[in-house]
Amino acid sequence: MKTNRISLSLLFTALVLFVTVPAWAQDILPFPDPPMGGRVGPTMQQSVHKWREAPSHLPEDAPNILIVMLDDAGFGQPSAFGGLIETPTLSRLAEEGIAYNRFHTVAMCSPTRAALMTGRNHHRVGAGQIAEFANDWDGYTGVIPKSSATIAEVLGHYGYATSAFGKDHNTPIDQIANGPYDRTPTGRGFDYFYGFIAGETSQWEPVLWENTTPISTPHPENHEDYHLTEDMADKAITWMRRHLAVNPDRPFLMWWTPGAVHGPHHVAKKWADKYKGKFDDGWDAYQRRTFQRQKEMGWIPADTKLAPRPKEMPAWKDIPEDQRAFQTRLMEVYAGFLEHTDVQVGKLIDELDERGIRDNTMVIYILSDNGASDWGGTRTPMVISWPKRIKPDDTPRSQFAHVNDVVPTIYDLLEITPPKVVDGHEQDPIDGVSFAYTFDSPDAAEQKTSQYFDIMGSRGIYHEGWMASTFGPRIPWVAAMPDLSNWDPMQDEWQLFDTRNDFSLMNDLASENPEKLEELKKLFMEEAEENKVLPIGGALYTGLNPQEMKRSSNIQWTLFEGITRIPESEAPNVRNGNLRVEIEAEVPESVSGVLFAMGGYAGGVSLYALDGTLYYEYSALLLKRDKIKVGALPAGEVKIAYEMRTPLERAAPAELEFWLNGKEAATGKVQRTVPAVFTASETFDVGMDTASPVANDYFDKAPFKFGGTLKRLHFKYLEAE
Repeated sequence: MKTNRISLSLLFTALVLFVTVPAWAQDILPFPDPPMGGRVGPTMQQSVHKWREAPSHLPEDAPNILIVMLDDAGFGQPSAFGGLIETPTLSRLAEEGIAYNRFHTVAMCSPTRAALMTGRNHHRVGAGQIAEFANDWDGYTGVIPKSSATIAEVLGHYGYATSAFGKDHNTPIDQIANGPYDRTPTGRGFDYFYGFIAGETSQWEPVLWENTTPISTPHPENHEDYHLTEDMADKAITWMRRHLAVNPDRPFLMWWTPGAVHGPHHVAKKWADKYKGKFDDGWDAYQRRTFQRQKEMGWIPADTKLAPRPKEMPAWKDIPEDQRAFQTRLMEVYAGFLEHTDVQVGKLIDELDERGIRDNTMVIYILSDNGASDWGGTRTPMVISWPKRIKPDDTPRSQFAHVNDVVPTIYDLLEITPPKVVDGHEQDPIDGVSFAYTFDSPDAAEQKTSQYFDIMGSRGIYHEGWMASTFGPRIPWVAAMPDLSNWDPMQDEWQLFDTRNDFSLMNDLASENPEKLEELKKLFMEEAEENKVLPIGGALYTGLNPQEMKRSSNIQWTLFEGITRIPESEAPNVRNGNLRVEIEAEVPESVSGVLFAMGGYAGGVSLYALDGTLYYEYSALLLKRDKIKVGALPAGEVKIAYEMRTPLERAAPAELEFWLNGKEAATGKVQRTVPAVFTASETFDVGMDTASPVANDYFDKAPFKFGGTLKRLHFKYLEAE
């Protein structure tokens, strides 16, 4: 009955809107189909044929839109904003357009991307946490609701061609294996998608998708001959050329968001070597140098105070001499990776120039979805270049802006009123505020007055220049999960800052102005209730209770040769727990190849044969690696079985026992099991190892297909002993 009432409500709303506004108005999407262009009579001789014409719903000469956002890069890294890492494309676009130094993200990838894509606050669209750690509270489901249409959906209805390249971290994990695909990128409004559906993937052995089809992982003889970010640029250019050849009069929206520079940090040696020696004085000295350059360049106010290094992070002087070369090389690799990524963005800009469309293409280049690590900060550089509309101006735009403001800004520029109904779904309110007013006026009065923040219990509220915030139960740059047994969020200690004269938030005014602090804490709770943030700390739930993660409800699987690319959450759990595996195979002499594998080199498990001998290998996130020699495989019909027994303790060791044709063949131990997931993107494969190879023995032979015939694989969970 409730469903019927909702359906009737939607129908009533649609009818009211239909009769009170013209049929072509943007309150309801999609627009009605255009009427027939000619006239029908009894015969063709008495009829007139004329192709129907769809009216334009966009301003004349609407721009192409290119949105670029990198991953895990910090405010003090790009040369365009005073850092040491060369970012020629970001610098070029800043010189040709305008830049922002108080643009904010959500401080985590899935939430930031959901807010950027919809114009709503991240909890309102179910993205209070990354997709893999979703739970069933409304603000943390990992599912963008149909009531919050994306910019690709809306602009698609208005006539834009849409494409997305790179990282998608907003697809519910239970849709990846076998659909339905209504919330993958192509289900969220993009006509074309090429990239990976996860938080991270190898740049050299990526787990790739084209639209909703998994595609093979490249395995060149020299791994440096392929790089995902380069591939993304090439694919985007090809799509652009095809679109302009077929539909030159139709504007396009391109969403180009690589996995770079999120880990794993993969880049050819020549890029990393460009930075040899440049970080030898360590991170503390780097911070001081960058801070001074940013003042000199005008990116931060002259009276800004240098923030101290948190006490939980080691000082460079405390790093032992014999470890410093390793630490500086990590920085060199990261720097080369960031420059390489920015250069790939430059290829897109060059193509716009070569195709003669650069002048009327609005490029929005957001440096990153969060700071320079997975617990990175909220402030990131943003540059906008649109030669036809925005005059170059090197004065930083310092008005407070947020990632949810991008969509309403684009709607504003295209004269689009946010629709009230999209594809039959009543729409949630837009939370962002257009910052188009800043384009021509760097000193314009700030129009966004409030914005809440919340990630994993760390939370804050910005309001009219004031910022109140608390870390909650955990320190963001400490990876360990906190003990919540005695945590009462209502007792958290808050800080208060006046951002109008304290750019780096160094002067805590909480004790001086307790009334203002209480006012802002009250405002935060109001925003939290309105935006589905509650319960506070809700994003921590599945991390603390990995058994509650969204996974397949199966307790047994029957799989066959050729079944590959099953996401880890939907596959049999061979990572830990208690299970029995039975395999029926036809084995030739000296057989080699993978029987099954889950995960990748850094974290994964593989059962494979090498020259007629069966092996089992387990990689526990590079902390431990265990290899068990099971024994020689007899030729002919073979039955292989093993059982795994794991205590309930987190990361507990597991005992394994193997049988060949019913006879005990070997026993062994996994010293440390992985409690939650092996990887963000690697999958479960039968008969091969499709992406990053798990085992050392076949690292250079991937995908290392099994040389015999796998007739049946059966996986069944066992009762705990």
